[in-house]
Amino acid sequence: MITTMSSSNNNMSKNSNKTLSGFKKDQFAFLYRFALKKSAGWTAIYTILLFLSYPLLVYNETAEVAKRYAEDYFDRMNYLMNYHTVNAFCVSALMCGMVLVFSAVLYSYMHNKRSADFFHSMPVDRSIMLSANFAAGLTNLVVPIWLNSLLAALAYPILLPKLDAGKIFQVMGAEVLAWTAGAFILLAISTLVAVTVSTAVENVGYTVALLLEGSILLLIWDMACSNVFDTYLSIFDSSRITAAWGDLLYYLSPVFALGRTIVAAVGNNWNHPRLVLATNDWLPLVLWLLLSVGALYLAICQYTKRQSERAEQWGRQSWLGFAVKLMSAVIGAFLFAVTLGDTLNLDPQLIYIFGALTGAPITYMIIEAITNKGFHNMKKCLPYVGAAMGIIFVFSLYFAVDGFGYDEKIPKVSEVKTVNLEISHFDLPEKHTDEYAEKFDGDYDNAGDYVYDTQLPEFKEEETIELITDIHKTTLGREGEYLGYGRVSYQSGLIDTNRSLDIRGGNSDNLLRLYHSDEYLEKYNPFFELKSEYLSFVQISDKLGVSIGNGEIPAEKWDELLQAIRDDLKNAEPETLRNTDSNVELAELAFVTKYPKEIYEQYGERYHYDTMVRYRVRISDSNTRLLLEELGIELTVQDTALESLLSAQISQAYRNSSGPGMSNYAGAGVLERYEYYVNEFEIQDSELLKKAANGMTSVYSGYGDQYMLVLYRKNVVENEVLVHEYYVDRKVIAEIMAESDTYYAPYILNNEESERIGAEVETASKEVLEASIEPVVEEYVSWEMALSLENTISLKTYLQENFPEILEGKTAAELECMEHTPFLNEEGKRLHISF
Repeated sequence: MITTMSSSNNNMSKNSNKTLSGFKKDQFAFLYRFALKKSAGWTAIYTILLFLSYPLLVYNETAEVAKRYAEDYFDRMNYLMNYHTVNAFCVSALMCGMVLVFSAVLYSYMHNKRSADFFHSMPVDRSIMLSANFAAGLTNLVVPIWLNSLLAALAYPILLPKLDAGKIFQVMGAEVLAWTAGAFILLAISTLVAVTVSTAVENVGYTVALLLEGSILLLIWDMACSNVFDTYLSIFDSSRITAAWGDLLYYLSPVFALGRTIVAAVGNNWNHPRLVLATNDWLPLVLWLLLSVGALYLAICQYTKRQSERAEQWGRQSWLGFAVKLMSAVIGAFLFAVTLGDTLNLDPQLIYIFGALTGAPITYMIIEAITNKGFHNMKKCLPYVGAAMGIIFVFSLYFAVDGFGYDEKIPKVSEVKTVNLEISHFDLPEKHTDEYAEKFDGDYDNAGDYVYDTQLPEFKEEETIELITDIHKTTLGREGEYLGYGRVSYQSGLIDTNRSLDIRGGNSDNLLRLYHSDEYLEKYNPFFELKSEYLSFVQISDKLGVSIGNGEIPAEKWDELLQAIRDDLKNAEPETLRNTDSNVELAELAFVTKYPKEIYEQYGERYHYDTMVRYRVRISDSNTRLLLEELGIELTVQDTALESLLSAQISQAYRNSSGPGMSNYAGAGVLERYEYYVNEFEIQDSELLKKAANGMTSVYSGYGDQYMLVLYRKNVVENEVLVHEYYVDRKVIAEIMAESDTYYAPYILNNEESERIGAEVETASKEVLEASIEPVVEEYVSWEMALSLENTISLKTYLQENFPEILEGKTAAELECMEHTPFLNEEGKRLHISF
């Protein structure tokens, strides 16, 4: 036994002498090779996983492309790029995970007492020791990526030798560069954590926290504000107004920064991947790279002063530990707030106080117990728990007091210099950038991103700014039904005021005035930039797309036509425009221009809009109608279209997320996204079809319930059936039903009429409830069932007895339709007809 121990000691002595000899020759190289050997097993596993998730899949995908798409270059590229995106994220996720593994393996000696004593007793500079381990870790991370990327790149010339894979190689080059930078950043941060903490558990846990929790905290703040405030503009909004705020997400986490660069590398448009990315695509990663160099330097400085006794000090308190636990407590408070708070039906303003008082301390103590190996020293930690809870509680008060009036703050018009406004759910013209106006020649494949970029609407006139603030006020008042979504940014000084807006029915007049204001028309309406010399031709067709006459407007009339349209736009009145029930469109003009590049080169002027803009001529367009009539153009649905009508189906148009639209650039109706059709009824009588076709409109008014009309028309040339979806005023449908003696549907009350009746019923219901009598309820029935009921009271009779003023001005056909619409059953219950 003694002999064996003596032999072992001799071997250790020899190894020690050998180690010391190696240190004397080249300390860094020796420690670097030692670290590589120590982590070789993990490196091998990492390399194999990379091969399985990257080159192997690329070879398989490329072989599939070679079989499927023999000639089509576009389809080949799209197929390859779609799968390449998945590969890229697999590699990124794998690399991020392996940073934790290599950090734990290479720096484990710091967190073990015996190992720390051994390594720190060696005659070697600690800065060299840490640098060698860092270099080995970086080698382990990036070299397998380089090799596997090279193997993946070879798949394209081998399996698709005729494919010009230059674009894919650009993408791969950008990815490799991003992965290399990302590996350095993540490993440098994990190195700083390793020299700061005392245990391996803290090393891994705190590293994950520093890499992710910054962005997670921003997301939590964003979600909390969105939950409490009605006009908060979230970073998830795709608006350019939130671009800078949304970018902050990538500056708070290197993992998010890496993800952004990888996404940008593959390109939003598969046809335009690029190696040289836009500055803002690389900037977060570059800044993190600079910070990581500082983090590595700080780690080296700290490591030279690190005491070996710090290893395995469970429960040791440090600035880093408190910061991580505080951030985690915020996350815990939020999770408690949104889960238990909602379960307890707490007010949105109070759920975050609840989270601060419950979730924050519980989360902090759980993490403290993990890093302290139990709760036995929890008394010593209570001051830290209290401090964390106090900090989070102060922030939660912000939500309890409604953000100190955040929602109600609207800048004064006199203080605002400019306003940016974006509104979704609205069919508005988009004005492209100057780059588009100078370069676009019709080649979308090589146009780059500029062909998709548009200008952010900006307004400076006091009158326009006042209209926008009125829209903001209406949002706060929640006047009318929800119509759409908007974003606004007021620039009044150093700080911009950004808000989200729910566009509601009460905004309709303001929106119409905005769209027809001089500033809007001059800046963002294509007909005020369009000139006759830009045009190639102008077509005219009826509502069903059939050419009127020869289908073209003579060139000598283009100037007059454009001026007539401008005059009609300027003279438009909101009251007329919003009444699309009667102010229906009569025809459609299509203006086809030369390409913007040709216009710019020929005239030295920029044209910022699409090469085709449309204008729907309505009854209120007096100047445009007069000019067209002078040309002998009859503004009705053409006989060729009417004769080809096969049938039509009528259903009720259900309102869902609709809003004022500008598809015709002349007036706003409401573009309807209907949820479903029920009980569709078919019309086949030719005369009734003609009446319906000439009375229909393409936009939904929003001021009265209309019917959906689906016309089926035979296309003689193509031998196919064309489907047209339109809206028809209830008066037209009433006339159709009166003439056909077939009542296809109930009479629909408009919004104002429904509200008047509904308000009366609501008041009556309250009185009934106070008298403890069974309240009046509605009976939900189908249209067929309603017609089969006996002893019902019609809508006409009910209105005559209770609201006779609603019947004033109704046509005979409407009154007859009301007479055939059951309203109350024999028990006096209102019939809710599902049509």
